[in-house]
Amino acid sequence: MSITGTLLAANDTYEGFIADLMVDADITLEPNKRKTAEKHPDFTVTAKSPRGRIIQIGAAWWKTSEAKNRMLSIRVNIAGNTLNVNAVGKAENVEELTIYPWAD
Repeated sequence: MSITGTLLAANDTYEGFIADLMVDADITLEPNKRKTAEKHPDFTVTAKSPRGRIIQIGAAWWKTSEAKNRMLSIRVNIAGNTLNVNAVGKAENVEELTIYPWAD
């Protein structure tokens, strides 16, 4: 699966895009205001519909990689397809993250 994307930190949110050959969507990750337990998502993921409506399309969790770097584990539903991706920065940099498909 060829998925790519970038997320840039903007205060307490992330803004960017996720794309493959069929989908190219601008997305925003905002802190999950309903988080009451450790397992709840850290962020909600939203995108705009073709008519400009903001729609929640997924969620994201902070994780630690095997290399001990922070990353976001993201699950979104776009065009009826569930996409599982990771957003990873360079070393400990979480200001700019690159989106990669989950490795099986």
